Amino acid sequence: MRNLLTLTIVALAIGSVFQVRATQPATTSKPALTVYQDLEEMTARIPRLADRPIEKLVDGKGFYQTERLIFHDVETGNEVWSLTQDQITDIANIERRCAWSSNGQYISFIGNKPFYDFNSKSWNKRGWAGNNFIANADGSQRRKLWGNDNGKMLLLNDKFNNWDQKKANVLYYPNKDTLWRVTLTGDDNKSNVAEAIYKFPSAANKIIQEISDDNLMLVEESGKTPNCYVIDLNKDPKDAKFCFTYPLKGEVHPGSFRFRRSGPIV
Repeated sequence: MRNLLTLTIVALAIGSVFQVRATQPATTSKPALTVYQDLEEMTARIPRLADRPIEKLVDGKGFYQTERLIFHDVETGNEVWSLTQDQITDIANIERRCAWSSNGQYISFIGNKPFYDFNSKSWNKRGWAGNNFIANADGSQRRKLWGNDNGKMLLLNDKFNNWDQKKANVLYYPNKDTLWRVTLTGDDNKSNVAEAIYKFPSAANKIIQEISDDNLMLVEESGKTPNCYVIDLNKDPKDAKFCFTYPLKGEVHPGSFRFRRSGPIV
C-alpha cells in the first residue's frame, strides 16, 4: 500500500509539472524584420552583421571589403546603389553640403564600423556612429580617415563633410585652436598628409559650418564669448587675409548661421 501511495504521489507531481509547463505561454521570438525593396536575402543577413570577422575583411592597406549592392527600385525601376552594410546607420552627413569631393572621386561619411587604431595598436570596436570614413565614389576602398602628421597618426572627426571646393583630395578639420588640412593620397589609410595650417586665438570647440562654392570657410565657435571665423582657402595660410574674425554676442546655437547666397560673401 505504501509503495502504491508513493507511486500515486509521484505520478500526480509529474502530472502537475506537465500541466504547469503546458499552460505557460511560449517564448516570444523577435519580430521579423521589415523587408524593403524585396531584398529578402539582404534583410535576412542583418542579424548576422555583428558576427562578421572584421579583422579578416580589411586588407593590409586598411581597405574594407567592398559592400556595394546594386538593385532596382520596385516602383520606378531606377538603379539604386547601397554602399555600406553596418549595424546602425552610416550617415553621409549631407546637411547643406555634398558628401562627394568636388570632382566626384571620393565620398566622406560617418559610421560605427570597427577599425584598427594605430595608436593603441588594437581594434576599436566601440559602437559610436561618429567616426569619419572615406571611400571611392562607388563605395570601394572604404577606410578609416587618418591623418599622418610627420609619423604621428591623428584621428580626426567632424560632424560634416569639409571638402575643399578646388582641391578634390583635401579636407579640413578643426581641433581646439588648430585647423588641420588633410590631403588624401589614395595609397592606404596611413599615408594621408595632415598639416596644421592655422592657429585660432581661442582653444574653444569649433565646427566648420559651411564651405562656399568660392572656397570660403565659415567656422563657428562654442562658448560664452565665441567668435565667427571666415577663412579664405584660396589664400596661403600665412596671408594676413587668410582668416577674418568677428566676435559674437553671447552663446550661439550650433548651426545657427550661414553664408548669404544672394550677395557677396566678403
